[in-house]
Amino acid sequence: MDCRPSPTAAAGAEEAGGEAPPPTTYRIGYALSPKKVESFIQPSLLNLAKQRHIHLLPIDLHKPLSHQGPFDCLLHKLSGPDWTQQLRHFSSLHPDVPIIDPPDAVLRLHDRLSMLQVVRDLHLPEPIDESDSSSSSSCSFGIPHQEEEEAAQMPPVSFLARLAKALRNALGLHLFNFDVIRDGRFGNRYLVIDINYFPGYAKMPSYETVLTDFFLDLLRRKQQQ
Repeated sequence: MDCRPSPTAAAGAEEAGGEAPPPTTYRIGYALSPKKVESFIQPSLLNLAKQRHIHLLPIDLHKPLSHQGPFDCLLHKLSGPDWTQQLRHFSSLHPDVPIIDPPDAVLRLHDRLSMLQVVRDLHLPEPIDESDSSSSSSCSFGIPHQEEEEAAQMPPVSFLARLAKALRNALGLHLFNFDVIRDGRFGNRYLVIDINYFPGYAKMPSYETVLTDFFLDLLRRKQQQ
């Protein structure tokens, strides 16, 4: 599927006095709802991606996924048995092509019990309250009462970073966000109240740079494997 010259061949060409090979280009196929396409696939994202040698290509949902491509990566936010089966079949044919994100991992977020289990199994280092080195914290999953929402405070940034990394590893997902509040009844105890797959990144400042950096990092790491 990948016909690009190897790094060794490219280096040999340069040493022999030949021209340097053209930059590696990447093809990312995306399958999104019309509403998601409208909000996410902005001209600003397409233009920056193209400047960085990334081509974002729409997947034709009226044709079998396995008949399309080649792709270096798949990006999707669709659901349903047929689409899930197509992704699994594509992955069996092209196991080296990353899927953002694997359907089975996404499905865990559709069930609150499995989502709950992920959070319960997290083990975060303590302490996390930067304002008090003697305090410790925990994280749980729950639905807050109204008085808890009113008492909510912003958790320390270092804690949020550790929590995000732990969730990413536990969920096996790349694109998600989560809602967390402080439980005013128990000091440094936090409630993860929701986890959302592939949220509205277009609302984030400079989302184009963040996403293209992410794509390049993922694809370059895949090449090095």
